[in-house]
Amino acid sequence: MEEVLEKRHIWIYCPEHFTRFEIEESPKIVCKIREHALSNGFPKEEFWEYCCDCQTFLPSRLAAGGKAKNECPQCQRPTVSRFVCGECKVVAFDSGEDTKGKLFHLDSETFAVAPSCPGCLTDFTSKKLHLHKCAEIDAVLSTPRESCPFCKKETVKQQPKPKIEAPPVIKCPKCRANNEADSFFCNNCGENLRSNPTLVKPGTLTAKTQLLGSICPNCGASNQSGSPFCAGCGQALKTDSGKQKIGETLPPPIPQSAATSNPTLEFNNPVTGNVRPPAVKTGNGKGCLITVGVLFGSILLCAVIQGVINKNRSGGGGSSTTPSSTSSYSTPGSTSPSSSSSPSLPDYFQKDYQGTIGGRSFSMSLTRSGNSLKGTASTTRADTVEGTIDSDGSFSLKGYENGNRLTGYYNGRIYPSGSISGNWTNLQGEKGTSFSLSEQ
Repeated sequence: MEEVLEKRHIWIYCPEHFTRFEIEESPKIVCKIREHALSNGFPKEEFWEYCCDCQTFLPSRLAAGGKAKNECPQCQRPTVSRFVCGECKVVAFDSGEDTKGKLFHLDSETFAVAPSCPGCLTDFTSKKLHLHKCAEIDAVLSTPRESCPFCKKETVKQQPKPKIEAPPVIKCPKCRANNEADSFFCNNCGENLRSNPTLVKPGTLTAKTQLLGSICPNCGASNQSGSPFCAGCGQALKTDSGKQKIGETLPPPIPQSAATSNPTLEFNNPVTGNVRPPAVKTGNGKGCLITVGVLFGSILLCAVIQGVINKNRSGGGGSSTTPSSTSSYSTPGSTSPSSSSSPSLPDYFQKDYQGTIGGRSFSMSLTRSGNSLKGTASTTRADTVEGTIDSDGSFSLKGYENGNRLTGYYNGRIYPSGSISGNWTNLQGEKGTSFSLSEQ
């Protein structure tokens, strides 16, 4: 066993730098980015978590009062089941998906990690396990231990045993998004999930605004707020544009005739029967005319006031002066506060910048085309960045590792003097790091 562990290479996730790296397994684990220690006795001294989907070990805070996470911070897959090893301090978790290249998984019947514990490689497939609902970490876990290492309660007395089940869903065959079991169409892409569904009023691809932000205007079915398509009729949807008007009644949702007791529905199992949505009452036409009249009068009044102001500015002679606006991002060494003499950024450029972020060397190579800004941001690794830039140089960029996995956000400003100042934040917005660069 020791000979196997010495030759094994594992992936380690560093929570400080939000990235992972590959090392040869040893009791002492050191971060490759800043060379700070993550463990001095892996895997038996401190608790570690292991994602079966992306094969990554993560330092755990469960023993220090932390709560169990609903998804892996590295691959963002949801967590369905957990296993606590009885020989070492590794907590394995699994999404239940058939992920490519998966080396370890949690059995859906026995709840054991197979073929062995990913930390110490002990085989638990034939050993007696206990299911325990731990209130300390707010999660259900399986373990051969007789007491929970987090809440310290006995696991053998947990009767009846809790059952871990994924919610009943239909997976879209086109975009692979999860939909509720009674859905006729995919909420994400509008794909038909049934064979020849019988609908009273099929939806169209012309986007319509949802009533109260969640009710389909075509069939009356209830959808999640912000869904691109209705799950009941496939109607293309917009986001809610306002609150419910006085006198307007909310139609009840479509009857859930498609729901069955079987959580695993097949695509070729059509649901028959006509579903007629209730009529939506309209508001008072007279009230709409009054509202339009008030809005038109307000616009006309604003135009008159603006004309008077412009006339006073242009005809006031040389006796009145107006303080010139001073940019809050003045360049070093500028002497004139007048905005008309301030330099501006070109609408099209390609430039390289060099500086620091959090005390480390940092560089950015950016290309601007109108309001579009993209390029690369590099420290010890290179992120592909893309986003928008305003006329004053303020930008907002998303960073992608290997061009596809979102890692964080870059926000700041490019000054006409050739310098950049900004801030990087992670996906959760919990940690920000400022950076400063100058043009090369």
